[in-house]
Amino acid sequence: MNKVLISYSRKDQELAKQLSYKLEHYNIVSLLDEFDIGYGYNFDKVFGKLDAGDFWVIILSSYSLPNRNIYKDFDTKSKKQLHNRNVSIIPLLVSGRQVPVEFKDRKIFNIKKDPEKDLDKVTHYLRNVPNVDFNSLNPQNFRDLVFALLKNLHFKNIEKEKKISDYRYDITATTTYHDPFGNARDLNWLIEIKFYTESRADIQSLRQLSRYLINLPPNYNGILITNSQLTSTAKDWLQENERSERIRITIVDGVQLREILLKYEDLVEKYFGSQGY
Repeated sequence: MNKVLISYSRKDQELAKQLSYKLEHYNIVSLLDEFDIGYGYNFDKVFGKLDAGDFWVIILSSYSLPNRNIYKDFDTKSKKQLHNRNVSIIPLLVSGRQVPVEFKDRKIFNIKKDPEKDLDKVTHYLRNVPNVDFNSLNPQNFRDLVFALLKNLHFKNIEKEKKISDYRYDITATTTYHDPFGNARDLNWLIEIKFYTESRADIQSLRQLSRYLINLPPNYNGILITNSQLTSTAKDWLQENERSERIRITIVDGVQLREILLKYEDLVEKYFGSQGY
C-alpha cells in the first residue's frame, strides 16, 4: 500500500502521532507533514510530497478551521491534479462545526466522541483500501457491484437492460430532488457501465452515451461508471460536447468509485473481502 500523509495544526500533533502509530502497527507507511496548517500553509509543497496512489489525511479542528483562507487555495484545479494522480483525500473532523466546502464531497470521519475508537475506524478504512481492486472482478461482477451501489445511493426505479426508443441501456433509474418551492421532482438517469481490463475509457464510450441522450427527453441525464479513468482526449471531448449539445454526463471513474465504495463496508466485504471495520 502507498503512504499516508497526515497534515494538521501543531496543536493537534498528539492526535496525528496517535494515528501514525496505529497505521504503522499494520505496516502502513505514514508521514507527518512538518508544515503547520495555518496562515501561509502552502498546498503546492504538500502536493510535492504526494505520489500517485497516496492518501492525504487532513485533521480539521478548532485550531485549523478558523484559518479558512488557507483552504481557498485548494481549488478545483488542485482537486483535479490530485484526482489524476489517484490521491485520496480523507478529512478528519476533530472539533468545530463546519467542514470547509472544499472537502464536503469527501468521506469525513468524525473524531469528536471517542478519539481512540474513531481513529481505529480510520485505520480500518485505510487497511481496506487495497482490497478494492477492480482487477479482481470480471465484467458481470462489476455490473452487479454498480447495481448494488446505486441502491445504497438511494437511486429508485432501477432497471437493467431497459429498452427505450429502440435502444437498450445498461441501467435506467431515477432520483428525487426538491425545487426551490419545496416540490419533489424526479430526475431520470441513463447509466452506462464500462469495465476495462487494460485500456482507459475513451471517446467512443462517451459518444455512445451522448447519442443515447440526444434521442431522449431533456429530463434525462447520463452517468458513465467505469473502473478505469478517462483519457485526456476524452475529457476534452466531454467538455466541448456538453457546451455544444447541452447534454449533462457525470463521470464516475475508478478513483472516485473506490472512494464511494469504501463508505459501504458491506459491499467491500461482499465483492472484495474485508479486513474488518
